[in-house]
Amino acid sequence: MRSRRFVWTTITLLLMLPAMAGAQPRGGQRGSAAVLTTPASGAALADQLAAAQLLRQIGGQIGNLQNQVDAFPKNQTLTAQQSETLSQLAARKQELDTTSEALAKAASELAKADLDERRDLFDLVKEIFLIAAGMAGAGIAIFEFYSRLVVARTRADLEKSIRGRILEENAVTTGSMFTRMAFPWWEQSESEFAAYLRRAYLGGTIPPGPAPFLREISLARRVIEQGFDFFDQVSRPEAETSAAVQGLAMLYNQWVYYRTVELLCSGEPILAVATNDVLDRAEQCLGFSEDSKMSGLWYELRQTVAFAFLVLGDVRFNPASPQPRLVQRGRQLLTELFQDRRPAPRRNFQRPPTQWLQEIHDEVFPTDPATNAPVDVFGLGNIPRP
Repeated sequence: MRSRRFVWTTITLLLMLPAMAGAQPRGGQRGSAAVLTTPASGAALADQLAAAQLLRQIGGQIGNLQNQVDAFPKNQTLTAQQSETLSQLAARKQELDTTSEALAKAASELAKADLDERRDLFDLVKEIFLIAAGMAGAGIAIFEFYSRLVVARTRADLEKSIRGRILEENAVTTGSMFTRMAFPWWEQSESEFAAYLRRAYLGGTIPPGPAPFLREISLARRVIEQGFDFFDQVSRPEAETSAAVQGLAMLYNQWVYYRTVELLCSGEPILAVATNDVLDRAEQCLGFSEDSKMSGLWYELRQTVAFAFLVLGDVRFNPASPQPRLVQRGRQLLTELFQDRRPAPRRNFQRPPTQWLQEIHDEVFPTDPATNAPVDVFGLGNIPRP
């Protein structure tokens, strides 16, 4: 019974093809174009709406960042680079707001055009349906098939354009941008912190009171936190691309470093809950360092984690909540770096540059001006300078 019905349905469809071909010109060029452009129009509409939403969100993030900058005391003058960065942020926010309004307006106009095209499509399908009305069973089947095909294609285009090409790819790019935006504040405090840390290492204790560069460190950390919001929007497979992995890993890397410095230099006891937050993200940094997509950055991640483990775990620098096991893990990470022990498979990870290793060695083995000899601050043992 099913075989006979299938044969008759096939014959009926073949007989209808000439009628359908003759009906399409009568629908006019507008009707034909509607069939081809409806999915594209839906995708374009989604692009406009998603882009407008993303731009508004970026503008809000920048505005939030500017508010945080303004909230800090004005007792220090910004550097020329920091002033330029803030000026660029303000200009970017204004540009994004303007573009967002234009996109929203364009999306509204496109929605009206899309509705007109959908009406043309309905007229064309109705005309085909009328021709097929005499062949009731086959006519209904064609109408259902044609409608579902258009809807399926439209939904697929919308899904791809919204989640794949607009929100996720732009979220990765924008989130990664915040690592560069934080650099001017860190750059201003870098030399001061290096001297501060050297005194702490040689003296065996953190100087009392908040460090004079604490403001810049806190701002750098807050800038980094803005980037995490964008990566929260990213899902597979976009989250597994090299750009996404590297961008998110560097956000974690900088956050762990800035937050560790902030805790050390605050002049206040380090609470265990604050330490736990740093350690959680430090573990994530270690996970990223084993990903081959981080082949040229893995050693920076591990050095940052080693720094956090060593200073937060050492009773000399964190008397309120020391953890000796962290010092052991930090020693191991640094020793592996100096001994060129890379993640497996070894061939997928670049060797740390010699100059970079020398700088790390000089930091953890500072020279005592009284004896002109290096001091093994963390008990790493006999590790020659690379």
